[in-house]
Amino acid sequence: GDHARALALLEQAESRCAAAGMGLVASACRRRRGVLLGGDAGHALRESADAAMRAQGILNPARLAAVYAPGRA
Repeated sequence: GDHARALALLEQAESRCAAAGMGLVASACRRRRGVLLGGDAGHALRESADAAMRAQGILNPARLAAVYAPGRA
């Protein structure tokens, strides 16, 4: 229920995963952040994450994101 903290932790996780070469997990964190954020900014994050995952052959980015970054909106 603490969206602000969840957003901050997801942003930190995304950054650290990207730095460690874990692009899919970073994209999953970015997508979950977009879901929590909502609005136009959230939509842009989701679209960015989905595009990155699709570029790697992921057919259903939402399902993959749910594995690495589960949660509720």
